[in-house]
Amino acid sequence: MNTITFFIWTLTLFAHESRGVTLTQPEVKTVQQGQTASIECHIDVGIYGSYLAWYQQKPADTRLLNS
Repeated sequence: MNTITFFIWTLTLFAHESRGVTLTQPEVKTVQQGQTASIECHIDVGIYGSYLAWYQQKPADTRLLNS
């Protein structure tokens, strides 16, 4: 059975006032083909003036921005 592995990167851009921020998320999420994948991200404090983006990368492929 084929599996799809989602490598999850969170990119923080234009970080202002973000010292001491802890971001918690899984590095890899694996699901069976055809299943729905859910990903969660937890931040311990507010990040004022920052932007977070989800990226998806399948094995042997380039990263894609999830919008």
